[in-house]
Amino acid sequence: MLFQEAKRFLQVSVMLASELNYLKCKWAITGSYSLLLNGVDVIPRDIDVFINQESCKLLEEELAHSFELRPFTYTENPGIRSYFTTLNILDIKVELVAGMESYISGKWFYHLDWDNNLVCHTIQEEKIFTTSLDYELEIYNLLDKRQKVKSIHEYLNTSKNKVNL
Repeated sequence: MLFQEAKRFLQVSVMLASELNYLKCKWAITGSYSLLLNGVDVIPRDIDVFINQESCKLLEEELAHSFELRPFTYTENPGIRSYFTTLNILDIKVELVAGMESYISGKWFYHLDWDNNLVCHTIQEEKIFTTSLDYELEIYNLLDKRQKVKSIHEYLNTSKNKVNL
């Protein structure tokens, strides 16, 4: 990831965290950007954010003053359904998702435990929550995302072999 782009991703993370923490929402960055913040060598295209469903209306009302936020809509695609909206902050696409379900092996799987699998990072004095690597590994295995699973395993194997001095 280029330095300037990485810097923008961090800026957006801090801006978003500031708003979501102020509003006391339950939230976490997930997907590729979560992997990157947790140390995995991946290049994210956007920032995916899980929020609890109860926060949708609050965010629609409160974030409209800071960002162009369209109302959440219930969307269903082959394989995924959720309440969903997007924003664009500093030319970074941010996807806010609530009530996420994935269609796996003939059944809908609700991403119920995301908020019990959080890692808290402090960046520029702001608490930024991500889903844990264990959670991401479980989800990517279920979704059969082999490259992401491989990247997580490579990171975990490398970090286990490091010696702290």
